[in-house]
Amino acid sequence: MLKIVKISCLFLFLFTSFASAIDVYEQIMVRYTSTGACYKVDVHVYSGRELNDAIGSMDYGPLSSYAVVFWSQDEVSIIKLNSYLGSLTAFGHKGVDQDGREYMIHNASPSSFCN
Repeated sequence: MLKIVKISCLFLFLFTSFASAIDVYEQIMVRYTSTGACYKVDVHVYSGRELNDAIGSMDYGPLSSYAVVFWSQDEVSIIKLNSYLGSLTAFGHKGVDQDGREYMIHNASPSSFCN
């Protein structure tokens, strides 16, 4: 039940305070590493501090950056980025979601990334 409350708080935070995101990317490529499946989705990047403040937890490293991937209106993955220096690049950024799944987030055209 606590996880549902945290997720509900996170949705409320994300859908009401987009301005606090470090960066917002619309329709960029996210590849699920284990299958190679590639998706064109909206991604917002937040600091761990912002996520912790939003849900009242200490689950996220305050100095880390997290890509919040909007799969649908009610489905979100939070991916901890291995590195983030202010923008998502065409070279891609590796990360791991809260369930341990690995992703590559890429700010490039689908033809150059999803082959």
